[in-house]
Amino acid sequence: MMRKPACWFASLLIILFFGACKKNAGVESVQPPVITDINVQAETEPAVLSTQFFSLNANIGGFYSAVPANYSKTTKSYPLLVSIHGGGQYGNGDLDLPVLLNDGIPQLLDEKIFPPNFISNGINYSFIVFAPQLKQFPAAQDIKDVIDYARQHYRIDSTRIYISGLSNGGSASCLVAGTYANEIAAVVPVSGEYNHDTVCSSLAKNKVAIWDFHNNDDPVVSISSATSFISLVNSFSPVIVPRLTIFQSDKHDAWTKAINPKYKENNMNIYEWMLQYTK
Repeated sequence: MMRKPACWFASLLIILFFGACKKNAGVESVQPPVITDINVQAETEPAVLSTQFFSLNANIGGFYSAVPANYSKTTKSYPLLVSIHGGGQYGNGDLDLPVLLNDGIPQLLDEKIFPPNFISNGINYSFIVFAPQLKQFPAAQDIKDVIDYARQHYRIDSTRIYISGLSNGGSASCLVAGTYANEIAAVVPVSGEYNHDTVCSSLAKNKVAIWDFHNNDDPVVSISSATSFISLVNSFSPVIVPRLTIFQSDKHDAWTKAINPKYKENNMNIYEWMLQYTK
């Protein structure tokens, strides 16, 4: 009489065991799709940084360029990011060029800190970066020459052209974006702005996204430069409302923090933020 319950229990264990095996086998048999198209694969290796020792114009005697590691294997177009240095890095573009690697986005690229891939709206993006060395504060056309050269010699997505600059380069980035507002999707000036009606009006009316950074107690360029710039843009009823981030610091350098890929607001660093915008 005691054997029947034991047999029933043993049978139940066998049924449960084989049922679990079938369930696990079903789960393991479902494999995620393998992405074989290199044009949609995420870049995993650092960008390739190169020196370009030739004059683009009278004010630019050389520059750095950086392309994604798999650039030569792809056929797609890439967003362009132009980085404009500050007044302390003016030079001839030849022997002076390496000074650009001491600061800003070129330093991130040189130290392989600049991320090879960014995700925006579920899509992978990698930047082509140009960092020209200027001999003096540029005219807007000087930087336009950089953009035109990049489009002529690289696969650039002309709807995704972005500019960032630090200190004097921040001011220059505003000037360029305002002058060629029909071509620039977003601008990130840091510790330097350009407070002129024509530039700010153009930025506002031509849908140029702006994210400005400044230190509250900057001893070189007053915080009033940033607040006046944002107020002036807002006075022209901008299509895209500009952003201003003020760091609590008595240093001029707001860019080390602002351009750091780890610094985020609303879960986006400046690069992810830029990629939201197109022309």
